[in-house]
Amino acid sequence: MTLRTNRDLYAFVTELVAQREQVRPLEDYLRALDKELAPYARGTSLSLDELARVLERALDTPVSALETRQREAGEVNEYASVREVLEGQIEDLRQLSASGRLADPERYFGIDAPSGARWYNFDVATYLECGVEGSFGGWDPESAGSGRVLVPGKVAVLDDEGRMTAVDAADLQHPEVVIERVTWEDVESLLSAGCSYE
Repeated sequence: MTLRTNRDLYAFVTELVAQREQVRPLEDYLRALDKELAPYARGTSLSLDELARVLERALDTPVSALETRQREAGEVNEYASVREVLEGQIEDLRQLSASGRLADPERYFGIDAPSGARWYNFDVATYLECGVEGSFGGWDPESAGSGRVLVPGKVAVLDDEGRMTAVDAADLQHPEVVIERVTWEDVESLLSAGCSYE
C-alpha cells in the first residue's frame, strides 16, 4: 500500500469499514488502537501507510474486557496526549453504556458524556470516517460510498483571519493534500474528530 494524500487515506478508511459485515464495538476498537499505536510511541510521527495499517489492524487486535496498557519507557510526550484522549474516550463510552445512553436510537444527534465531551459517532465506521474527514479532509462531493453528502445551503466556516463566516456549502473547496508524516498531534486530532465531527 502506498498512500500519499488525504484523499488516499479517506478512500482507504471508507473501503476498510465497508468491506466488513461486522465491526467490533467502538470501545474495543479504541483499546486495540492503543495497543497498535504503542510500538510507534517512541517516535514523533508515522507515515501515512503506518497510520493506515494501525487503523486496519485495530479492527482485529485481541483485547480483553478489562485490559489497560501501561505507559512504556521512552514514550514521547506528544504520544502521552494521544493516550489521554484514548483513555478518556474509552471511559466516556463505558459510562455512556452503563447509563443506557448508548442504546438510545437518537444518540447520533449527539449526547454529552459525563466528562463533558459531545459525542456524535458511536461505531467504528462513523468514528473513522468522521475522524479522517474532520482532521485531514479527503472527502470530495464526487466520491461515492462513504455516505457523506453535501449539505445544501450555508455553512459556518473560519475565514483567513479566524472569523466565523457563512458560505454556500457548494462553494467550499475540498483540496487534495500530500501528507508527508502524521504527527501525534494529527493522531490526537483524528481521535477528537472521530468522537465529535459530523
